[in-house]
Amino acid sequence: MNASKAARMLQSLRKTCAGGRPVVLRPCPKCGKPFGARALRKHLPKCGKGK
Repeated sequence: MNASKAARMLQSLRKTCAGGRPVVLRPCPKCGKPFGARALRKHLPKCGKGK
């Protein structure tokens, strides 16, 4: 493997994995829509639907 091919592979990794951990989506217990942890905490008080 030459240096340019390795550099392209690292560049593609940075595009997909930038920022650390991937977002884990969990369903809202009330409406069932998927949200990340912070978004779910923000959504729960506003969600009025019953499941």
